[in-house]
Amino acid sequence: MNALLMPALALPYQHRRDFSKPRGVIVRGDLTGYLEEAPEPLTCVGDVVSGYCGNTSKEHLVLVIDGKTRRSHKVNISIQGFQLLEIVNPPGYLTLEAIKALCRAETSPGRWLILVRGEEDMIALAALSCMPWRGTLVYGVPSVGATIIRANAAILREAQSRFLLLRPVLVEAPGKANNTL
Repeated sequence: MNALLMPALALPYQHRRDFSKPRGVIVRGDLTGYLEEAPEPLTCVGDVVSGYCGNTSKEHLVLVIDGKTRRSHKVNISIQGFQLLEIVNPPGYLTLEAIKALCRAETSPGRWLILVRGEEDMIALAALSCMPWRGTLVYGVPSVGATIIRANAAILREAQSRFLLLRPVLVEAPGKANNTL
């Protein structure tokens, strides 16, 4: 049986160190005070970060989780009140399906939960690339905390420039999700 291949973008090895450096303001500990003041849309990438974000009163909220965390405690996120999108994004890649889901959620009002089968390790880049002017991105930085980025012209230009460093590939889709896009 042939494997299902899907289009994706891969990060060349020589750029991995630069991509792994956190951007924005790094916050350790409770994010609650920062989140209530954050301009919408508020996009949160990572299970622990999304646990904090899901408790805000934001009307335009996008949570991206993959069900994996390096911390010892389990993160519980209620899907009640969220529009659910399920996507496939293999580790180390950024699929076109992921980009499409982020763009849809960030430009459509409401509360969105994007459940990733695979990993959300590169999805923060898609979130920045699709984000409307003055939106906010929060993403987890393992063993450090979280970083908060407010979208502005310089940040959005940097995100678009980083996209140009990625290379198109076809990757095997592990257990293709039922896509609701």
